[in-house]
Amino acid sequence: MKALPSGRVRFSSAALEEPEQTYSVYLQGRYFATLSMLPYVLLILVVFFIAAFLFTLAFLQDGAESFRITLMPFLLGTAVLSPVGLVILFMIRWHGRRRVDLTEGGMSLVTPNGQELFVPWQHLHAVELRFNPPRVVTCTLVTPITSFTFTNLELNLASRLPLAEVYQKGFELATLRDFLYYLYRRAPQAQWRLGESFQERFKVYYPPYDLEKMK
Repeated sequence: MKALPSGRVRFSSAALEEPEQTYSVYLQGRYFATLSMLPYVLLILVVFFIAAFLFTLAFLQDGAESFRITLMPFLLGTAVLSPVGLVILFMIRWHGRRRVDLTEGGMSLVTPNGQELFVPWQHLHAVELRFNPPRVVTCTLVTPITSFTFTNLELNLASRLPLAEVYQKGFELATLRDFLYYLYRRAPQAQWRLGESFQERFKVYYPPYDLEKMK
C-alpha cells in the first residue's frame, strides 16, 4: 500500500490513476494547528497575569501582597481548566486518527477506533462544500453508510509547524481542489452540494468545471 500523508499531497498527479494502488490520506491537520497555537495561548496568559499584577499593585502599593492576590486566582483557574484543555486536545488528536484509503474500486473510511467502512465509488452520493473564515473549506463525503468530514487545513498539515507557516500553508486550497477533481474522476455521479457561504466566497456554481476559482 502506498501512503500519502496529509500535507502537500497533489491529487492531480498521474500516479493516482495507476490501477491496483491504494492511497491513504491522514487527517491530522487540526491537531497540528492546535499544537502550533499553544505557545501563543500561554504567552497571552502570562501577559494577562502581568497586567493583572500591575493593576493590583497600583491600588495596594505592596508588591508581595499584590503578587499573592493575583497568583491565587490564576493557580485556581489553571487547576480547573488544565484537565479540560487536555481532554479537548486528546479528543482532537483522537479525531485526527481518521484516514481515507482511496482505491480503484472505492474508498475506505477509517474511523479513529480503527473501524473500516468500505464504500464503492458508485455509492458516493454527494460531496458537500462549505466555507468558513478565514480560509477554511469543509468537505463532507456523503455515503449510504456514513458521512465523512474534513477540511483543507487537515489535508495540508502533516506535522507541527510555526503558527506563521500554519496560516501560510494550512489554508491553501490547491490540495483540496485536486482531491475534488480526483473524486469527480472516480465518482462522476456524485451530487455537488454547495453552501451559500462557499458560493459567495469563490463564485463556484457548477463544479467540477469551475473549481479553479478556489484560490
